[in-house]
Amino acid sequence: MTRRRAVLVGVFVAFTVVSSVVLVSFGSYYYTYTSNYSYQVELSGNGTLSNATFLVPLPYVDGHSVVGDVIADGDAMYPIGRPGEPHDWNYTIVNTTTGPKLRITADEISFEPRYYRWVVAEDGRHEQVPIPVEEFNASDLDHGVERTFQIHVWMRSDHRINTRTPIGDEPLLVSTATRTETTCPSYSPRATCYTYSTEMTAQYDTTADTDVSIRTEVWAGNSWMYMLVGNAGNEYVDRAQTVLVGSQMGVVPASGYLQTGVGDYPWREQWRAQPRESSTVSPADGSRDAQSSRQRVTFPADGPGG
Repeated sequence: MTRRRAVLVGVFVAFTVVSSVVLVSFGSYYYTYTSNYSYQVELSGNGTLSNATFLVPLPYVDGHSVVGDVIADGDAMYPIGRPGEPHDWNYTIVNTTTGPKLRITADEISFEPRYYRWVVAEDGRHEQVPIPVEEFNASDLDHGVERTFQIHVWMRSDHRINTRTPIGDEPLLVSTATRTETTCPSYSPRATCYTYSTEMTAQYDTTADTDVSIRTEVWAGNSWMYMLVGNAGNEYVDRAQTVLVGSQMGVVPASGYLQTGVGDYPWREQWRAQPRESSTVSPADGSRDAQSSRQRVTFPADGPGG
């Protein structure tokens, strides 16, 4: 009798421990769950451009780009480019037959190398401080050189993002592209990947040996944490890029790459499309709150949430 009682007590204790771990784990899943979008445009090169104009794709769905709304409202992560330099570029959202585009114009864009070192500011943040080339030390890990300009928008979504099958349901750079399925990287065995062709517009004067690279990318992901297990999540990424040489006068071809279904998909992450008549758009700082009958997502400027 005593032995039987001991067995029952042991089973009860084990059941209690396992149940507690499961409840805590799923509780942390719901409590830490976040969904985010990121959009980035990167210009890099090795010379100077004059009278420059670029049209690059914006992510959109159903003909509308909420990223364009954020940029138009001035909520993108500025300054664009490199600390310590003037940022006199102009930005306009334009609609074209191939979807909404971000138009960037500048009297001059110089890709001359900028040398810097990392320092810790008074508030504890790390920031770049320009230094003359004479002080640059390639072997010093706190020193660096930059030839790139970036536009970056980070947004938080109020709904679970469909990262497994985003085509037609989530913002992509070219929603109507003819995509060809291709092999995914070995680190994403369960993902689905596509290549496609698209276009951008570039117009500027420069020397014949100047190289310019244009890359635009939208990333979207869900993330959460399991107690005693760690962080988990899933994502998709859509990018388009082109490399140009010399002066340009108009439309240029670009190559696109879409990778979907990357990451973890536990049973609660199995995507089931749900109609979303409206949702809220607001940066993480709460400075804006708007409603739309179109599909909307929320975009903060504070970086990833998990």
